[in-house]
Amino acid sequence: MHIQKWFALHNFFDEKNLAEITKLTDDVALTKARVISKNGKSLRNFLQRNCLSGWIHRDAKSDWLFKEITNCVNEVNNRTLKFDLQDGEIESLQYLEYGPFQFYNQHVDNGSDNVAARKYSVSIQLSDENDYVGGNLTIRGEGQSRYAPRGRGSIAVFPSHLLHQAKPVWIGKRKVIVAWIRGKKPLS
Repeated sequence: MHIQKWFALHNFFDEKNLAEITKLTDDVALTKARVISKNGKSLRNFLQRNCLSGWIHRDAKSDWLFKEITNCVNEVNNRTLKFDLQDGEIESLQYLEYGPFQFYNQHVDNGSDNVAARKYSVSIQLSDENDYVGGNLTIRGEGQSRYAPRGRGSIAVFPSHLLHQAKPVWIGKRKVIVAWIRGKKPLS
């Protein structure tokens, strides 16, 4: 299996699960999103990333979601790329909101710093596809499509080294949760 492949899982979460996820996102404190620089520091760069973000940390309320994401990625990994993953090593979830003219330019989710061991990135679509215009998540790899699924409750699972980009939203709001699964060591 080629490590440029990514996977779309349509309607992974049902409406009951999505209602529980929405409860989790209601408590998230949103701030202007940051990027990780080449030296590993977190900074604001409005030319690279312009959206709101917050964090969902693992606790008694969110544990089920972390388990669902981990199980999903493990299943995809076991059937396909077979990366050497750390057991249960999932980072805190990032909740993102993209309003009009907000975006995240082309980037990868791993590098030569403290995120080097990220193996999989996961994007969970929370908004209904009719809630916004624009805002496609493009993934530069070999998938069913060039774009991640827009259906509410759908997931895109892709190797963290693939270039991807959240195109600008023109009207409405796109809501998404992003997760990262780490491996035991970076790809060499």
